[in-house]
Amino acid sequence: MFAASLFYALNLIKLMKDKEVKGYSLGSIIFFTAWNCWNVIFFVLATNLFWTQFSAGLVAILNLVYLFLLIKYRRRDLSLEKIFQKKDSHLN
Repeated sequence: MFAASLFYALNLIKLMKDKEVKGYSLGSIIFFTAWNCWNVIFFVLATNLFWTQFSAGLVAILNLVYLFLLIKYRRRDLSLEKIFQKKDSHLN
């Protein structure tokens, strides 16, 4: 699970660098974010393995931040598209 957090971190760094959303499925991101949050609850209640609990928490936090930034950048892109459409309609 710790390895997964490294890959989530790489995706998050790339998203923060680009500040642009392309080619993603919001449904899959929401599903895996919910699943990882459930994993945190499960591992805390069912195990006494600190590193497993820590890794699950790290993955869940990274996923939540990733989901937040996806929504933020997507909303920004949609509002910019509306602005440019309004400007283009005035030119015609």
